[in-house]
Amino acid sequence: MVYYSHSKMTYGTIKEDHERTFLDNRFRKVICPNRDMGGGYMTSEGIDHLLNMISACDSIVVSEYQGFVGKGVYAEVCRAVGEGKEVQVLRKVNGELKLLRFRKLVLNDDSDWKEKYGIVYVKSIKDKKQ
Repeated sequence: MVYYSHSKMTYGTIKEDHERTFLDNRFRKVICPNRDMGGGYMTSEGIDHLLNMISACDSIVVSEYQGFVGKGVYAEVCRAVGEGKEVQVLRKVNGELKLLRFRKLVLNDDSDWKEKYGIVYVKSIKDKKQ
C-alpha cells in the first residue's frame, strides 16, 4: 500500500488527477488523502490521522508543488523516513511523470507553511552508481 503525499493546493486539479492515474496504474493500492481520507483536512486529531495512515502503508510517494513541499507534506515525509519507509518522488521529467529515488528533505522557509516550507532532493544517476 502506497501513500500519495501532495499539496492541498493541487486537490481537485488536473495535476492531481494525472498523478493519481499514474500511481493507480503502477501500484496495487494507493491511499490519496483527498480521495480516501475526506480531503485530508484537519480533524480533532490534527495531522495525526494522516501520519498514522503513513505508518500503515509500505511506502510513500511525494509530489511537490512548484518545486517545494508545504509543512504537512514535510511532516509526512519525515514520518515515513523516521519509520524506514521507502520514499519516492513523483516529478515530471522531459514532460513525463517519473518516480525518482528520494535523497533528503531540507527545511526551506519555516514561515511559509503552505507552499515553500521544504525542498525534496532526489538521487542522481551518479548517486545510483555509488
